[in-house]
Amino acid sequence: MTTGRMLATLAAASVLASGCLQKDVTEAWYLDETGAVTWVVIEKDVRSDAHAEADRQNEERTYYQDVTREQHMVARGFRALGATNLRTRILRSEVPYTVVTEGRFTGLDELGRRIIAASGLAGTSVVTREGNTWEWTFTIRDPHAEDVKPNEDVAALLGDLDKLQVVLVTGRFETAQLFSLSDDRRVATFDESQLKDLGEDATMAMKLRWRTRGGT
Repeated sequence: MTTGRMLATLAAASVLASGCLQKDVTEAWYLDETGAVTWVVIEKDVRSDAHAEADRQNEERTYYQDVTREQHMVARGFRALGATNLRTRILRSEVPYTVVTEGRFTGLDELGRRIIAASGLAGTSVVTREGNTWEWTFTIRDPHAEDVKPNEDVAALLGDLDKLQVVLVTGRFETAQLFSLSDDRRVATFDESQLKDLGEDATMAMKLRWRTRGGT
């Protein structure tokens, strides 16, 4: 399995979940000084592209009702991953809708392991710490399975992995692999273009190294 295929597998369930709803999605992991992660998903301008007006209204109404009950796909995905402090806010309650959903995880290591398990892949997610310096290494590789089927409830979260940003609440990133860093080194954005350097049949490894308060 190539690194490109492994990345596609992580997002494969999004095809199953997409239906006829169109939206602009941004995803960010806010990483605090304790190592905990708040995952925030913004679904903006959510609307149906069904041809018949009745179908559009039905899909949009169903989505909104699911959001008000926190049963929309993003919330279900967070639950499938074991997120805590689940919270949903409706920023725009008319079509096209804008909805913000967030969940909390104890650390990148835990979050990564749960993503691997839900995706049906093989891999590791490890965080190490020396004083104020932290490093996260996330790897995925071919599990040699005939048919890898991700958990459908995680689909809405993994479908926009190529747009993922990891944002430090405090501190600075020092180095990154498969991410590009902002000028102030507070934001790491997933950089799919770096996959070409990994070659065929390689283990895909994401790495982030950062220093928290007290570091330079």
